Amino acid sequence: MRAPVSNAIETVIARRVGEARDMRLVEVYRQRICEALGMSGKGYTQMLNNNSWPSVKELAVIAQVLEVPMEELLNY
Repeated sequence: MRAPVSNAIETVIARRVGEARDMRLVEVYRQRICEALGMSGKGYTQMLNNNSWPSVKELAVIAQVLEVPMEELLNY
């Protein structure tokens, strides 16, 4: 079971991709998040599948990459 914030991250990515109508952006956003957090794609997947919340610092970085307020990730 995914943590709510993981669902929020993927929901925001999906919304951005839908706005652009370009499915390649899914991987672009995921890669940007990985680079910003200094982790591999495998580490990102583990983070999404982990039932614990990311740190506040990690959440702030993810929000910045996705260009949304951090609160938006907490509202899902």
